[in-house]
Amino acid sequence: MMPKCKTTALTRSQQLDQMTRKNGYKPTMYEAHGVYRGHWKNDMKNGKGTMIYNNSTVYVGDWRDNKRHGVGVLTKRLSDCDVMIYEGEWFNNQFIKGRWYGKNGIYEGEYMPGTKLKCGYGTMRWNDGSVYSGFWSNNKYHGKGLLVEANGNYYDGYWNYGLKHGKGIYMYRNRGQKMDGVWVDGVPKVSTIIDFQRQNALILPTIYPIPKISSCDLEVLDNMYKTVQSNVLDLL
Repeated sequence: MMPKCKTTALTRSQQLDQMTRKNGYKPTMYEAHGVYRGHWKNDMKNGKGTMIYNNSTVYVGDWRDNKRHGVGVLTKRLSDCDVMIYEGEWFNNQFIKGRWYGKNGIYEGEYMPGTKLKCGYGTMRWNDGSVYSGFWSNNKYHGKGLLVEANGNYYDGYWNYGLKHGKGIYMYRNRGQKMDGVWVDGVPKVSTIIDFQRQNALILPTIYPIPKISSCDLEVLDNMYKTVQSNVLDLL
């Protein structure tokens, strides 16, 4: 004979508590900091929902236990003509990966957990046409990255908190020259410059082309350059 399971009856207050808890979809719920319409579970926002905050901020997306969690879009009005948008992945109320639309351009990539600081890999496209694609730390270029300037010139190399630092190549596409070298805190310490596609310069090629070096001298200079470059890199 199977033993009978003993059930405990809910008290009147417990029954009322369950009856009044928000569950499922609710079209409009007014709260102290705004208005929410969406799904609930046990009195907490869970699932899809839209929150319109009192400070001109709107979030549309996924929720988990009253926190933005999953995929969503947050739009914040900064002024009559300035709006900031975060579109992507959220974790525990924090934006961690996706696109940021600001008045100066668009960023797509990773962020430092718990902040909206660019950190990790990402691409920033500015309104003037310049683009940076690479690694970030605390909103600054940090690590390997490619910066294409508005005039077409570009630097492909290493950065240290916003400054060129380490091996890199700078292409002067506006005048048809190429610099290959080592930068320290934004300053080229050792480098070589050669003419490169002068005929395809975006503006005007250099007036005076760099003179050609004999193959014998070039080999000597190349060995000297590599030695100096190695010494500079050892100091970084």
